[in-house]
Amino acid sequence: MKKYIIVSFIFGLLFTACNPNKDIYNDINKNETPYSETGLEYTLTSDDYTYAKSTIEASATNHSDTLWASYIKQYSSFNTKFSAYKYIPSILAKNFPALNDGSNIVVTFNQYIGQMYGDIITVVLNDNDYINMGGDIATNKYFSVPDDLNKLPGFLLSKLSNAEANEYTEVFYKYPDNETIAGSFYKFNGYQWTLVENSIVLAPNDYNEMGAPGGTKNYFSEDAMPGNYLPEFLKLHYPYAQESDELTVVCHLFDFESIVYAISCNYDGSDWKINFPGEERVSQFKHDEEKWYFDPTVIFTMSASDYQLIVDYVTGNPSIPNGYLDSSHPENTEYYYGASSHYGNFNLKLSYRRPNDPLGLLTDLSDADATANVWERMKEGIVVMLQQKFPNAVPSIEGVDVHYFVTFKVYDGASYWYVIEYKCTASGTPPTFELVTDAEDISGTVQ
Repeated sequence: MKKYIIVSFIFGLLFTACNPNKDIYNDINKNETPYSETGLEYTLTSDDYTYAKSTIEASATNHSDTLWASYIKQYSSFNTKFSAYKYIPSILAKNFPALNDGSNIVVTFNQYIGQMYGDIITVVLNDNDYINMGGDIATNKYFSVPDDLNKLPGFLLSKLSNAEANEYTEVFYKYPDNETIAGSFYKFNGYQWTLVENSIVLAPNDYNEMGAPGGTKNYFSEDAMPGNYLPEFLKLHYPYAQESDELTVVCHLFDFESIVYAISCNYDGSDWKINFPGEERVSQFKHDEEKWYFDPTVIFTMSASDYQLIVDYVTGNPSIPNGYLDSSHPENTEYYYGASSHYGNFNLKLSYRRPNDPLGLLTDLSDADATANVWERMKEGIVVMLQQKFPNAVPSIEGVDVHYFVTFKVYDGASYWYVIEYKCTASGTPPTFELVTDAEDISGTVQ
């Protein structure tokens, strides 16, 4: 369960270790007769990542493939070399052999989004190490000036003589008071060790400064996770950080699969974001007559928060007058697109829309044309919502186009439910969406 704890501290996501579908899974695995099942949810386990690793290793043709395959197990995450979308189908086939054509499962998995570092070697300089460096370092048995650090690359060549290309090490050394310890992060390129740019290694004083991870521990743990401490620590130590600045923070985690982790962090202009070890993602997989396959289709019903995204957009858009905000509920209802998180719908009733039309978009229109106008603006509002809700949307994943089926509620004197289909046509800030299938009334199918 360690991997799930790590992911939750990064993204603030809470999910239970209890599996609500456990009985269903047991029934599926016991049933020898193939049948269809929909609406299942499944979170990959450590056994699943191990299985993926073994599957890849069995067909690996070089050291690089084997190394990247090992990362899947080590970090309980898929990576850019080996895609989750390619290997999850075989995991589902193994775990759910009875399911067949028409079945679908929503799968939660981890995708590594930082740089892979593998096992990081820890080197703590001892008296003999200082002596071997010679000069004042040998006499003092500590580093006294910044130039002393220049001795480390050559020292590491002899200290870690069996190192291979793309291996990393954290090196701890003392300063004049003989108590202050600092660290540096190095990478071996096959013939020399070089300092990893924009990296810091947490030392005992750093953990002590953060409180709970300090004392005699000097590591993070389940009770003191990095995501709860590093953002504030980095903000204090890098007060002049600029948007898009990146840092690699090397730290220790107690009782996890690895002890030393290099955490990728980036500054968004106001806060430091922690990107390690994996980003939790959720994707749908379907079964046809022969196999499981990845289906990136996004299907959801707009909630109050989705309507509020549109209201907030109107509130913050200088080109849309404040007169479009409802006088009684300006914080949650607007009449440019017609969205209301208060009522959870789009209000298209003309008796509401005409009096709240400061740009006069409906002034000279007949009721039929005005109705058509507010419908078109409502669909534009749904695009606004998609852009806010899915800022990282992409046109395709693994070569499959990404479509969005959105169910929403309309009020025009009575309430009706509709579903509409869009697809992402380009990523960006914001991404672009194109209408695929116009709104269809499904009121008769909604309870």
